[in-house]
Amino acid sequence: MRYHFKRLATQLKPRRGWRGMAANLVVCYAFVVLLGQHNVWEVRDFVFDLQAQLFHALPVGSRQVTIVSIEQDDYKQIFHDQSPLNDQKLRKLIEKILEGNPAALGVDIQTADPQFQSLDNLPDLNKVVWARASISKSEDRIDPGDVLGDSPATLISGVAVFPDDSEDSATRRYQRRVNTTRGAEDTFAWAIAKQSWKESSKGSVTSPNDDFVVRDVRYTDFPPRPEHTASQVIAPGFGWNGSIDGKIVLLGGRYDAADKHKTPYAGEMDGVDVLANAIETEINHRSQASVTRLQLFFLAISQVLVLNWLFSWKSFGLALTISLIFVLDAVPLFYLSGSFQLWPYSALLTILVIMEEGVVHFNHKVNEMMRKYFARKDPTSEGEGDKEADTPHK
Repeated sequence: MRYHFKRLATQLKPRRGWRGMAANLVVCYAFVVLLGQHNVWEVRDFVFDLQAQLFHALPVGSRQVTIVSIEQDDYKQIFHDQSPLNDQKLRKLIEKILEGNPAALGVDIQTADPQFQSLDNLPDLNKVVWARASISKSEDRIDPGDVLGDSPATLISGVAVFPDDSEDSATRRYQRRVNTTRGAEDTFAWAIAKQSWKESSKGSVTSPNDDFVVRDVRYTDFPPRPEHTASQVIAPGFGWNGSIDGKIVLLGGRYDAADKHKTPYAGEMDGVDVLANAIETEINHRSQASVTRLQLFFLAISQVLVLNWLFSWKSFGLALTISLIFVLDAVPLFYLSGSFQLWPYSALLTILVIMEEGVVHFNHKVNEMMRKYFARKDPTSEGEGDKEADTPHK
């Protein structure tokens, strides 16, 4: 019994122990240092773009935003190329949309001019969410503009702004709330989503502790989003026929070149289209927090511990096979868990550990070959050692 226990303890003894752990922690440290380099951090944006290219269809049964757009022709024929827009013509357009009984109407039009005070008595005003422009932006807060002249307290509004966290200035992410010079406020997309849930009793508002997290916009183009132009909506005889009853409608312009956003999927998009994608991300519960450096740090620590155990307790060939299979099979796992952007970092870390373990394994094999070679060249030393070991002690 004692012999078998001793043999089992010998088999279970790790080959590298704490030295192996220390070596892999050095790899982990190198990984974290690499994350501080801009080029490596851009991997996150590359994977986001890849995800947008591969998965750009809404799941079956998802809710969609209906867009009413003021096209370039509408801007000329209805509003006569005037900016700000004529308040009475805008009022007519908004009233026509509200006749369809939407759950929420987001107005992505600048209405800071005093003339728009005439819109504060619209019917169903409690369904309208007004966009507030970002006048200026600093690192920690935003200075939002007014709506309907002086921003009456009874109006529902949100700040139409997206975070600048991409090296190439593409719009990939959004926030639910932002810090402004007037305190914490909802963003425009989040305010619309909340209003639609309030009217339709669907969904729920998450904890305020989660409001400032930067989230990914899930860009989609299928099925096609319902759209109408302003001229179609105000045309005589036009009727909604229940098509927007209880749904979200977004009114915005496609006539302003300054309201173009670079996106990872379809090149440049008008602001109203980017907002529609952000709103659909929320109302379909597809929101996922963007990858942070803190997440990557904990990923590095946990994965290094697992890989160290694997290469310490298993043969190098078996550990290598399992590691490579994990790198490939982890793609759907990361995607289904909503952490697809973590996969390339996990794969990079695995490859770094494999390289480090490969060097150690190669060095071990070379030392073993050298030991056997010198043993054959000078067999007497090994034989004398064996004889000495076999001689009983007196």
